[in-house]
Amino acid sequence: MEIDRLPNDNQEERKKSKNDLSKKDKKFDMKRFDKKPMCNGLDEKKALDLKKLGGKTANIDDAIESVVNDGKIDDESSRDTVDSNKSRCGVVGTSSDGEDNDKADLPLLDQLPDDIKEIINKLKKQAANSKEGKTKFFDANVNSTLLQLEKKLRRLDSSSARSQTYSHISDFVGVSKVTIINRAKKLCSQDADDRVSGPIHRLKRIIKETMPMAEEKFNAECKRIVEEK
Repeated sequence: MEIDRLPNDNQEERKKSKNDLSKKDKKFDMKRFDKKPMCNGLDEKKALDLKKLGGKTANIDDAIESVVNDGKIDDESSRDTVDSNKSRCGVVGTSSDGEDNDKADLPLLDQLPDDIKEIINKLKKQAANSKEGKTKFFDANVNSTLLQLEKKLRRLDSSSARSQTYSHISDFVGVSKVTIINRAKKLCSQDADDRVSGPIHRLKRIIKETMPMAEEKFNAECKRIVEEK
């Protein structure tokens, strides 16, 4: 009888071992089921940490953006102040420059040669004695005097002295400084053309007189050379 019980006991032990294994598998499955939830391949703790980091980086980005915007505002405000200062300085500079120009336009007759002073006084007298007014101020006598003055002023090689002289004259003759300067340039150009045109006309006249005789001599010489051959 004891021999018959052994197989049964072995079967019962096998059943118990199977039950124990099944319980262990179930417990293992429960542990797997109770594992921490995943979030896009990451566990919840890591996901929370990343969210915190993301929030921090977002806050950092916002802070950087705010600082940049503040810098832009500061730059614009400083630029406005600089522009306003420049405009103010420009206004002040123009006023001071105007005063300097006014001072520069003052007549400095004491520094001019005596012959130029005489011509200036002559122009003043001609303007005072002129009956035609400023519309016909530049007659033959005035043009001749103005041409003499322009030549002498150019010899001085001083644009400031020339400008101051004509500015001084304009106050007495009733004609603007620009008009006087333009007339002086025109008279000087015409005088230069006349001085050049005279020799040119003389040269043309001499060529016209001597050319026929030179042609006759040339033709005679050519004929002689041909006959000798």
